[in-house]
Amino acid sequence: MSHASVLPPLPRRPEGPAGSEPTGGARRTWLVLALVGLAVVLLGVAAVRVLAGFASGASTPEQAVEDFLEGTAANDGVASLAALSPGEARGADALQEAVEQRLATLDVDTAALAGEGLVARIEGLELSSEQLADGVARVTVEGGTLVVEREDGAPIDVAAAFGPLATVIGMGAIASLEVEADGESGSGSVVVSEGPSRSFGGVDDGYGWYAYAPEDEETDDEPEMLDRIEVSLADLWRYVAMPFGWSGDDDGSSAAPDVDTTFLVVRHDDRWHVSLVGTVADVVARVGGAPAPDFGALAAALDAAENGDRAVGATPDDAIRLLVESFGDGRVADVLDALPVDLVGGLYPFADALQDMVDADGLALDVAVTDLATTQVSDANGLVRVRVDRLAAAGTAVEGDHSDDVDLLLDGSCLTVGGDEECLPADLVDATTIDGLVLTLVEVEGGYQVDPLATLYDNLATVAAELPDAWLVQLMGPATVGERTPVGTGTTTVTFDEAGAALLEVPAEAGDVLSVAVAAGVEVDTLDVYQSASPDVPDYETAVHHGLWDEAGEGEPAVVAVRVAETGDQLVHVQLSEMRSVDVAVSVNVGAVPTVAPGDTVEPQYGTYGVASFDDAAGGEDGQVVTTGPGTAGFCWTEDTPCPALVVAAGPGVTLGVESYEDDYSAELERSADAYDLPRADATLAGAEDGHLATSLTDGEVEVALDVATQGWVLLDVVNLIEDGDVVVTVLDADGEEVAYADAGLEHDDEWLDLELDPGSYTIVVELFDGGDATGDVDLLLN
Repeated sequence: MSHASVLPPLPRRPEGPAGSEPTGGARRTWLVLALVGLAVVLLGVAAVRVLAGFASGASTPEQAVEDFLEGTAANDGVASLAALSPGEARGADALQEAVEQRLATLDVDTAALAGEGLVARIEGLELSSEQLADGVARVTVEGGTLVVEREDGAPIDVAAAFGPLATVIGMGAIASLEVEADGESGSGSVVVSEGPSRSFGGVDDGYGWYAYAPEDEETDDEPEMLDRIEVSLADLWRYVAMPFGWSGDDDGSSAAPDVDTTFLVVRHDDRWHVSLVGTVADVVARVGGAPAPDFGALAAALDAAENGDRAVGATPDDAIRLLVESFGDGRVADVLDALPVDLVGGLYPFADALQDMVDADGLALDVAVTDLATTQVSDANGLVRVRVDRLAAAGTAVEGDHSDDVDLLLDGSCLTVGGDEECLPADLVDATTIDGLVLTLVEVEGGYQVDPLATLYDNLATVAAELPDAWLVQLMGPATVGERTPVGTGTTTVTFDEAGAALLEVPAEAGDVLSVAVAAGVEVDTLDVYQSASPDVPDYETAVHHGLWDEAGEGEPAVVAVRVAETGDQLVHVQLSEMRSVDVAVSVNVGAVPTVAPGDTVEPQYGTYGVASFDDAAGGEDGQVVTTGPGTAGFCWTEDTPCPALVVAAGPGVTLGVESYEDDYSAELERSADAYDLPRADATLAGAEDGHLATSLTDGEVEVALDVATQGWVLLDVVNLIEDGDVVVTVLDADGEEVAYADAGLEHDDEWLDLELDPGSYTIVVELFDGGDATGDVDLLLN
């Protein structure tokens, strides 16, 4: 079957000073983050429903953990939330109510989202506890299994059920899960693999998860129905902890860390509560080999809260000032003291480890609030909501030998730092009504403290309540709940909804080639085809895309083409980059397409574009079929048999050719000068041989002279060979002024610059920014 990548290419690294003009995609970052956050909330509430009730705790640490685990498995939101630390549950009820009301407006079946007919429970739960300090305990799960069955006793359809099960397990994507079937009992065990893997012969659940069993050597059969699914809590815990213990092996694999299944439990008001914040910190610390935690610090913080000795503000404004200025001396404990202890108490034992991280960065910040104006929004149930109309702060930031003045101004929906202003995008403000910062504060003994988590819950509740239905449809899955627009072949003017989306319903016969093109000049982010054979999953394997993500050239339409697998209505989801209602011309074509071979021209038989079929085997073993001109060629995934692939031409003059993998790789390395307005500069790197210089840092820095004889572009690649080290690269002119700067912010990773330089003398400065050996090796590559 043919396949073309549907993921955007990796972006080039920065080719200029940090803070250059953002792209259209960068301007939409706020919107994307808001939608992703709401999607997590929607799915989480629908699938696990732990956002209800009130935190009441348990009489023993073991009982608190048991209540939490069993309540979560049984979808008992009251029991789950009641077991949590009060600060981790505060404000969740309002969010849950807002989300449920919006789901109701879409007529969404939340039971189906959570796995209709599935029930889960914990079997064989065994717990032990260890007293760490007064009011602090660690509970270990010695044994237990999560069991999932159908309520009516019928077998579980693995393909239908594994998506919701993935939500229960964690919705991660680090490792795969395998369902091993017992042929006699009909039960299945979910086990964690030792690294990332994908089984294309397995069952794709639409979430990027694959459920499969070890293949039978003769039949290659895989389980489709299981009586029950079992997940060892120990395996599940190691899976959750895997991101924190990633080994980074060269082959891409990673073994799950060997860490006990434990929960940190804290006593508040004589009742025991699970602290998820502390539990995560405890796991990260143990997996990462952090210094021994000081649980006595948590006990002392709890005592201080009971005695009214915490750092609090007499008024909400005082509490906001207190939190901002707590960052001043760089002490982690001061920041924790300014926040509710029932929220951040679990971090106190690890304050020293966090402090070491702060000190290693070498950044000291001394700021004071110079102006603050707020408006109270509400005051109820011990929570005060205030809108920050204006907040100004000034001070000094010191990093090593460098010192800079800091000026910060938050004015409504705009934040200005050092003269650079960023505002919330107008479309986000219009869609959510969030036009500034609204903080939630909690009343505590002696005054108020800012509650970041309750603030998050409150703002997400506002988004859930105000977000237009069209945007929610995109979050919940357009093919599932979206309103369909029937279209036939030819060009149709389609009215896109408020989210800039449309769901087209196109009838097609098996074997037909279905293609859809959006008018040239309209930027398109998504062109997904949901084939009738797999209506719940976008066709990412057979579809060929051209011109998405603002990559279409002038006059080129965005196009998708697929070969239809099953007769019926095919759905095409079109998402424009601009999220607003607009009328756009869309061309739909269904039927047979011509067959071409390397050397042939792909004719635009549909006017603005064309589609043809070709034999992917024409590329041979050492090459691939490619296009010249504005076109995209797909390719096939087969074992031995050649198969027909599709090619899209987004204009005239597109021909099919064959490019060897070696030539393609060399082109990536050499970077054709035709792609630049200027030729490659005649440049020399001091001490380099054929453009390659192997050198080492001295006291965390090395300087290398660069002479440029002719104007042009220069490609500089700094290969970082320092394990656990992050380097930054600065280019200085003859006057010592910064010309360019590169920092990917990753350890043991390259930095590179692609820039245009005038003739003259320059200095390349490579500095060790964080971690690693201050005398470590780096290689510099020029052009």
